[in-house]
Amino acid sequence: MKANKKYWICQALGWGAFASISIYQSQLSINANANSLLSDCLFAVLGFAITHLVRLRFYKNNWNNLPIENLLPRVLLLVILQSFVLCTFYCGSLYYIYPKVFGNNWRSNVIGFYFISILLLFTWTLLYFIIKFIERNRKLVIERLQMENSVKSLEIKNIKNNLQPHFIFNALNSIRALVDENPARARQSITQLSNILRSSILVDKIETVPLKKEIEIVQDYLSLEGIRYEERLHTSYNVQDNTLEMPVPPLMLQTLVENAIKHGIASQVGGGFVEVNSFIGSNTHQIVIRNTGKYDPGHTVAADSNGFGLDSTRERLQFLFGPKATLAIHNEEENIVTLKISIPLQPEI
Repeated sequence: MKANKKYWICQALGWGAFASISIYQSQLSINANANSLLSDCLFAVLGFAITHLVRLRFYKNNWNNLPIENLLPRVLLLVILQSFVLCTFYCGSLYYIYPKVFGNNWRSNVIGFYFISILLLFTWTLLYFIIKFIERNRKLVIERLQMENSVKSLEIKNIKNNLQPHFIFNALNSIRALVDENPARARQSITQLSNILRSSILVDKIETVPLKKEIEIVQDYLSLEGIRYEERLHTSYNVQDNTLEMPVPPLMLQTLVENAIKHGIASQVGGGFVEVNSFIGSNTHQIVIRNTGKYDPGHTVAADSNGFGLDSTRERLQFLFGPKATLAIHNEEENIVTLKISIPLQPEI
């Protein structure tokens, strides 16, 4: 209804303006009379009617879905046909109401009317189709963005929903072993687990968190894992102060560290290390995780048991920070894996 209202307003204003200008020019002529006024109005009314029929044909034949190479010849043929119809009706009507306009030069006058018709109707048709294509492309862009946003939102929500049971399963197994042996450490571990669960609950409400919150979660998580691995797990943190407030996806860092332990440290008889680094470089926020292990693109880290792997993390980063956000992983040495995340300081929206 809103589009139809705009159409009728544009039609009335456009042809009304044409009739007004034509009448004004006619009145400047020394031969101006009531017949010339009537002829100008008649031309505008016929133009209004014929262009509206064109619009009906446009929708009836569903031309708005045609590619430009198929639409263009149809439009050109349509302009010629509607110009012929307009000129025929106009000249035929004008002959009866104002026959003197033809006189001895009727042929040249008819040709002149015909070319004026072509010019006007071509302009109208061109403007109409340009507006329709702009509206169609804008609608397609909006629909595509909405679809992409929905897909990404569902994907992130699915990732978030899988995190909480993953935390509980790993942490409770570690705490259970401490209840009798070291109650104080068990209480501390319960507090750490509580911190992690509290953060996982907030994940559904926020898209990013400051890095320092993620570091705290990683510290709590690695402390809990230290119960299981004891001396087999060594951790270190090299985090620049100017990166602590940088935004990162919630629970991303913890999950990557968890993968490093699951696919790296756990498979090493002598254990290993996990190192977390954060610094500013090349106009990007760099997060580097190094750990003992070996990266196998066909098996490890690419997808964990919950389906949250490198591909999901990479898509999540690009969704939040733009296409320049990257995640790369490689074997730094024979038994050391390095995962590097680059987040642009100015996110692309």
